[in-house]
Amino acid sequence: MPTLTPEEFGERQQRNNEFLVACGKYHKGSSSGDLKRAQTLFNRGVDVDFLDGDGWSALFYAAGEGHLRLVQWLVEDWGATVDLRAPDNCTPLWTACFNGKRDVVSYLLRVGADDTIVGTPPGEPAQSPALAARRNRNPGIADFVDFEAELRRGDPSRRPRQVARQMTKEEFRESMRSSPQFAAMDGGAA
Repeated sequence: MPTLTPEEFGERQQRNNEFLVACGKYHKGSSSGDLKRAQTLFNRGVDVDFLDGDGWSALFYAAGEGHLRLVQWLVEDWGATVDLRAPDNCTPLWTACFNGKRDVVSYLLRVGADDTIVGTPPGEPAQSPALAARRNRNPGIADFVDFEAELRRGDPSRRPRQVARQMTKEEFRESMRSSPQFAAMDGGAA
């Protein structure tokens, strides 16, 4: 990355912050995020894994708000780090589980998000993504994550294939069909 002048650095920081807002920061409860705005800002130069003062990237905000199209765009088109950890060790998967964003959880699992990273949010005990879902009254999501963990234990090549994007959407969905929570989770996002 070329050296930026203080002015250029300030402008880039501003774009990075605007990018986080377009991806869901401060949009509690909004339905879709602002993919067009995020794309425009990205094309003007932002850092896809830029962390704000809370240690969150655009993927955290998009995942936590359930903006599936933004999550897919960040991961597939721009290589956002799926298992990026916030200072409390939470990940985008953990955040989506905690907030009950089932389509995002399903997608992140399909692309190999690590379901074993234990987060420790302020005032809470350490907890896996599945436990975070359970503690926030999302038992179906927790069961789905637990089922994926069971599949990964049974097939050690599963997660590496997911991380390498070698598992198709159809293959993932087919492997999850025996999950008791599949029907509830299969909103087309897997």
